[in-house]
Amino acid sequence: MKSLFYKIIYHPQVNSVYRTLIKSLAPNWKWKTKIPVSGTIKVKLNEKSIKIRTNPTSFATKHIFWDGVDQFEYVPIFKSLINKVNSFVDVGANTGLYSTMGAALNPNLKVWGFEPSNGPFNYFKKNIELNGLSNQIQGFKIALSNSNGEAKFYEVTNRKYPFLDYNLGGVGNLAHKLSHREMIESIVQVQTFDEFRAKNNISKVDLIKIDTEATEDMVLKGMMNCIQNDRPIIICETLFNRIEDKIDSLMSNQDYLFFDHHEELSKLKLTDTIRRSQDNGVRDVFFVPKEKIELVQEYVVAN
Repeated sequence: MKSLFYKIIYHPQVNSVYRTLIKSLAPNWKWKTKIPVSGTIKVKLNEKSIKIRTNPTSFATKHIFWDGVDQFEYVPIFKSLINKVNSFVDVGANTGLYSTMGAALNPNLKVWGFEPSNGPFNYFKKNIELNGLSNQIQGFKIALSNSNGEAKFYEVTNRKYPFLDYNLGGVGNLAHKLSHREMIESIVQVQTFDEFRAKNNISKVDLIKIDTEATEDMVLKGMMNCIQNDRPIIICETLFNRIEDKIDSLMSNQDYLFFDHHEELSKLKLTDTIRRSQDNGVRDVFFVPKEKIELVQEYVVAN
């Protein structure tokens, strides 16, 4: 019975009417943000906008619909930064929020997006087409890592919505199964970014985003030539007490500045190390070459 209810309420057309009514008639209802969204949502980006196709397994689009895109992660900084660069590598692109947002805001931007999970990659392709951005964005079903070949990949499943073809939960990874989540194992293509770049004749990379659920250190190892030669700004997820030490060690000798992103302020704070003795709520860090500090200066605040 519950599954039938979910199937009805999360039918794209039904869900669109339902969520729109709640948003307009009960904007202060405290439980509204617990309602996932399904179908297509319009995301306003200043004077421009994008459309994102989604389903109820996506936390990101639920958050964005109810709270606004500028309340999600580091979006305000990204929206400013993306207009100052010409090329963007989106590692762990999921359904393509940052890729499509970047291409829509900067018509001269070239984007290479990587997403090995079946569900998110399927929606990533749909969202590129939905926004007419295939001339700017190239999507690849590849897991970037520190080696080339094939590897086991663990992708989350969701019994709550058995009627859905795809799960968009963004916790698929190369490292391990999560003990508290049901996951399935598959074999995916893995490649270093340096190898991919050489084969695809990519001349310059300005900005990189890495969100791969605790394999960011392996991604960084596989793009060291790019980091040393192009000096891109890198936005990297850091999960507390996981691989901060490895990431810190990799980046400490690259003459980069380290900035913690504070989501509640949408600001960056300079730090000597991303190693932490306790969880301070920081989920993302910005690695910025010293010679490019002016590109993020407006978002830097004193410690």
